[in-house]
Formats: sequence, C-alpha cells, structure tokens
Amino acid sequence: MRVGTHGQVFIIDRSGMMVASSTSEQPFLTDVTGNLKKRLKVTDSQESLICLAGEYLLSRFGNLNQIQTTQQLKFDIKGKKQFLLVIPYRDQLGLDWLIVTVVPKSDFTAKIEASTRLTIFLSLGALIGAIALGLLLTEFITRPVQKLGQISLALANEQWHHHLEQDSLIAEIQVLQHSFYWMSQQLKQSYNSVQTALQNSEERFSKIFLTCPEAMGIFTLNGECLAVNDAFMDLYGYARAEVIGCTVATFQSWVNQGKEQSYLQDLLAGKKVRNQEFTVMHKTGKVIPVLVSADIIELQGEPHIIVVTKNISDVYEELRLRKLVELELRQQKDLRESIYHESTDALFLVDPETLLITDCNHRAVELFEASSKLQLIGIPGHTLQLHLFTEEELTEITVQMQQQGVWSREIQYISCQRNVFWGNLAAKKVAIAHQVIYLVRITDITERKRTEIALRESEERFRHAFYNAPIGMALLGLDQHWLQINPMLCEILGYSELAFANWQSLDIIHPEDIHQFQHGIEQVSSPTNRNAQMELRYLCDGGRIVWGLTSLSLVRDCQNQPLYYVLQIQDITEQQAIEQIKNEFISIVSHELRTPLTAIQGFLGLLNTGIYDNRPEKVKHMIGQALTNSDRLVRLVNDILDLERLSSGRVQLIKEVCNAADLMQRAAEELQSIALAAGVTISITPTTAGIWAASDLIIQTLTNLLSNAIKFSPRNTEITLSAQTQSDWVLFVVKDQGRGIPSDKLDTIFERFQQVDISDARTKGGTGLGLAICQSIIQQHNGSIWAESTLGQGSTFYFTLPIAVTEQ
Repeated sequence: MRVGTHGQVFIIDRSGMMVASSTSEQPFLTDVTGNLKKRLKVTDSQESLICLAGEYLLSRFGNLNQIQTTQQLKFDIKGKKQFLLVIPYRDQLGLDWLIVTVVPKSDFTAKIEASTRLTIFLSLGALIGAIALGLLLTEFITRPVQKLGQISLALANEQWHHHLEQDSLIAEIQVLQHSFYWMSQQLKQSYNSVQTALQNSEERFSKIFLTCPEAMGIFTLNGECLAVNDAFMDLYGYARAEVIGCTVATFQSWVNQGKEQSYLQDLLAGKKVRNQEFTVMHKTGKVIPVLVSADIIELQGEPHIIVVTKNISDVYEELRLRKLVELELRQQKDLRESIYHESTDALFLVDPETLLITDCNHRAVELFEASSKLQLIGIPGHTLQLHLFTEEELTEITVQMQQQGVWSREIQYISCQRNVFWGNLAAKKVAIAHQVIYLVRITDITERKRTEIALRESEERFRHAFYNAPIGMALLGLDQHWLQINPMLCEILGYSELAFANWQSLDIIHPEDIHQFQHGIEQVSSPTNRNAQMELRYLCDGGRIVWGLTSLSLVRDCQNQPLYYVLQIQDITEQQAIEQIKNEFISIVSHELRTPLTAIQGFLGLLNTGIYDNRPEKVKHMIGQALTNSDRLVRLVNDILDLERLSSGRVQLIKEVCNAADLMQRAAEELQSIALAAGVTISITPTTAGIWAASDLIIQTLTNLLSNAIKFSPRNTEITLSAQTQSDWVLFVVKDQGRGIPSDKLDTIFERFQQVDISDARTKGGTGLGLAICQSIIQQHNGSIWAESTLGQGSTFYFTLPIAVTEQ
C-alpha cells in the first residue's frame, strides 16, 4: 500500500513490536531454515523511515502506553520535515495497537517546486527576448528624439537660430518634429512676455510675503535668515534687524534642534515638510506650539528655504485630541488588517450582487492551494465547493443573509490542486467604507470531520455489538443506576427496559451476593484492576432466580476520570444446575459403589484369615454374599452406562412399526419366573395397535416397570399390564397392589438414584436408576411417563408412545 510518494504505514503494539506495515518487510525474524524466530522491534526495522519514526515515538513518549488519543506530530530526518499521524486502535478482543502513518513533507511540495522552476525559466526567456526587442526599437526611435533633445537644450539657453530637419521615417516623429518647430517659434514669442510677467510676479510675491498673516521666513541652506515678514516678528518677539543675517541657532527660537536638523534633511532629500507640529520659543522665553511647513525655492539661481509657521496655541488641545484619535484609528486599522491577514481561518470578501470574490487573506490562498490571491479573486465563491449550490439554494441563502445578516453551514470544498476537504462556512453582511459586502469565513474542519466519522462508526459498531450481543449487557452509572440495557439482559431477567429506569443494580441482586458485587466495584475502581468477574444470583420477574457469570469493568475518560460501569451477564443457571446434579451424582454413585465394595472386601478379608477353613457352609455363604454384592455392582455400572448413553444421545434409535401386544407379551415372559418366585401373577390386557418405536428399548422399559412392581407387591397379588389407543398415541399402564408411593415422591422418583425408601437398595436390590432410564427412553420416543399412587393400595405407572404411521 502506498501513502503519497514515499510515505509508509505500519502497526505496532504497545511494547514497540511490529504487527504489520505497508512495505514488503515481514514483522518477524526467521532463522536460516525459515522458521519463526522472534517478532521484529520497530527500531530494528530495515525500512529507515519506519525505524526512525519508531525511535522518535519512543524518545518522545518513553512508554507507548501513554498514547491514548490520536497524535499529529512532526520530526526531522537529516533536516527534512516528516509528518507523523498516530491512531490508537482497540477492540473487544483485546487488540491494543498503534496505527502509524509517516509521510515526508517533500511529497506535498514536490509538484509546487517543479512548477516554480518551470515558471522561472519561461520568465527569464521572455525577459531576454523583450530586452533584445526593446534595444532595437530604442535605437530606431531615440535618434530623432536625441536631435530634438539637443535643439531643446539650445532653446533653453535662448539660442533660437537652430534649424530642425524633418527627416525621420516614423510618421509620429515627423509630426513631433513639426510640432516642436512650431513650439520653438511660440516660445521665442513668449519669452519676452514671460520676463515681463516674472517681474510683476516678484513684486506681488514681495507684497504677499510681507503682508501674510502667518509667520514666514526665508533662510539659506545654512540657516541664515534673509527675510522675515511682520507676522514672524510678532510671533517670535524679535525686531527685523535682530533676525536678518543671523542663524536660527543664534537667537535659539527652536526648542528642539534635533527636529530642525531632521526637517532639513527631509528637504534636501526632496521631501516636503507640511504641518509638522513643533514648539518654538518667544524672545521672552514663552514656549509656543506651532505648525511648521517648509519647502525649498530657488531665488536668483540659488536654493533657499521658505518656512511658514502657524501659531496653534488656541487649537493645540483640539489638535492634540484629534491626533490621539487619528493614532487610535490607525492602530485599529492596523489591528484589523493584521487580524485579517494573520487569521488561521480563510477569509473572503464577496460582492453581494455578483457573488464574486473581491479579496481574500493569505490563509485562503494556503487552504485552497492557490498560486496567489489573483487565482481566487474574481471567481464565484460557491465554485470552490465540491457540490455546487443550485439556483434555489443560492436564492435561499441570499434571502437569509438579507433577513438575518448571517448564514453558516458545513460544506465540502475542493482546492485548486483538486484536494477535497471539509470547511465550516460562516457568512456575514458587513459595511466597509460605506459599502455593504459579505465577509465569509471558512475554517478547516477536515480532521474534526474524520474524527466524527471514526467516532460515529465506532459508536455504531459498539451499538450493534451491544444490542445484538448473545449475552446480557448493561451500562451502569457511578451511582449504580441503570443507564442502558440490551434486549438479551431483558430476556434473561424477564423485565422490560422501562422497568430498569427507577432501579439500582442492588435491587435485583440476591441479598447474599450484594457484598460480592460491591467488592467487584471496589476492584475495578482501583488503578491496578481493569475488570472483575463473579458469579451472582439475580432476582427475576415472577420470583425466578437466575445465576449470571458477571464481568464488570469501569470506563474512564481521557483524564482517567471514571464515567460509567459496563456489565456483561452470561446466564449460567443451567450450568449451575448441571454442576449441582453432577456433584449429587458423584456423591450418590460414590456411596452406592462404596457399600457393595466394602461388603465384598469384608467377606474376602474374613476368608483370607482362614478362620472359616474348617467351616465350608460359612465359606459358601460368604462367597454367595460377595457374589450378590458383585452382581449389584455390575447392575449399577450397567444402569449408569445405559442412562449416560441415552441422555447423551449416543444410543441410535432404530425405530420400526411394532405390535404393542407382542412387546407386552415378551416383557411379561422374561419376568415370569421372577413373578412366580415372588408369588405374584402378571395379567395382560393387550391392544392390536402398532407403535413407532425401538422394540428392545420399549421391552426394557416394560421390564423395568414390571420388575419394580414385582419387588414391591405382596405375595398372592396381581400385576396388571394393559394398553389402549388414544387418538395418535398408545397408552401403556402397569398397575400393582403394593405399598404405594407418598405424593411428595411422585415427582422425584424418575430422577437418578431416587428411591422411596433408602433401605430398598439393600433389601430389594435396586440401583435407583431404573425409572430414570425409563423416562429417558420414553422422552426419546417423544412420549410421556408419569405415576399415580395411593399409600397402602398400590401404584400405577403410565407412559405413551406414538401410533405407527401405517395405523394412522
């Protein structure tokens, strides 16, 4: 992947190890056989740009864990600027990476520098050509002009006899020569009249000079006074004889001699002195504020200085205030211009009638990547947008500007270099120099927009993950009020999202688990623990209790201040129940196995001592007891294995159409000998219906039920096995006349190792698993099994099986 011309992108973890990069370099090292040896450190990268960027990050931050927000940085490589963008990346899987983009500044400026060089070369060529052409035209034109110049000098020296030859090939020059000749004749006629007029002018000047109400004086360049008028003598208090022939320094009328020299230097440099505020001293020592104007005039061929001094004592205070106001206005103007040109935002002045740009500041040229202001001035402002306004939109904007005087919007722009960026546009109607104009400000908000988009995408991902999570999730305030609940948590606890609004977390936690939850809060509040996990019981709707594996974490802001808690609650009620069943199962199985094994061990131990060597009947009895207990162990193990295979689904049911009567008859025949020994008779009332079942398992079910009935029936009683058709089912019934089952045991006798009397295992030889096996078989046939009983009158067991399709 390329970033600019020479830019590169790489990903590192918080320890500085490489994850990936935009180059072909692998983020790990291998040995000579190509096997992975170790991961590559960013500072060991062979790519110099990646290596130096990594070194800069490590030297700047020391620990990369300090980078928690997007960073925009700059650093130098051999005097060349490099731009560095660091973006932290985290997700729920635990990834914590830094995505680093480094781009040399030269990638941005290369095209501009190349265009500048080409422009310079073309300009130099045009300049040389223009100079050559100008020299040729100048030589052709200047010759006749030089002749006119020579004659002009002669005329200036009152030499009227020179003849003007009209021999130029240029018609314009010929006209000029003719006009010049005519002018020379006119000058000759006017010269005499001018001399007369000059004499009259000198007389008028003398009168004006002497009678002028402002103080006037004529001085040499050395400061010697040649003439003064009456107003001058009144202002300074000197007689004419005291001033004529003296220098300014002699009668010390100027308070600040430095300013005097400064004005003199300005006059000699060709500058004019006009209304400069100054202070002079009266002969009596009184300081008088004046306005001084001076100029150099030529008298009798020599340069002289004429000075006009105006007494402003009466208006001095007014002038001082006006000067202060002018200074403040000038400072405000300078400040406005400084703000305008030094602003970090692009500023435009737009004609409200034509919508054309009339001026812009330096930032506008920079932001829109223009070569100069001239490239932007004179174009419609909205043409700089990526998507142009329609005529309707322009009309709407104009109306809003006229009504409210301001308008703003966030818009995408395209620069002169075709680069797209986001800008915040604000336009306002202002008056400048009595002219209404639009002042448009554009702030570059590209980075903010990128951040907003990234944040919006991140929030969308979080929202999607939050609401579609397969486990319960919630946001909990620091005051432990529920802020947000996902649908799965509502489903687990049975409450609506609205119900959580007025509750705290402790309201639905089992009282015995509140201390554990508060301990978890304390854990995540410390800086050393980021999360805590605990198993809690929750109080659900309807009085249910749900076990939840609860993960708790604390979200903090960029200043490490806590914001809210995140809870993840996984329903483990079933796992808890299974765990409890497993523990009970292990306890019961351990007890049931230990009892016969202990008996067998005792019998064999007695036999091993030899005390019964001479008593064969006793030995035979003990061996029989050991064999009985061994048979009990075998039955127990077989029942456990059968039940486990049935519960786990590992027993493959081979179903077929079976005759219910045949299955009932076979089960009864298998137990006929046991029934005769117990003095019990089995009566069968069959049905002709066919069932869809695995015949061997149904026979096992009937055998278990009949065997239990035989065990608990008194001698000379009858056991009834019957079946009857009910809609789509066949109902099987096994009824005995035994001792019966208490009503509180009817729901539990189908559980593992459950017996009505604990002593039945020893006296009757049962394992407590027969009914659990029957229930598992019937459930796998989609049937039902249950029991009814009356104490002292007997028990009746029912189960249903589906009728075969052929029968239906």
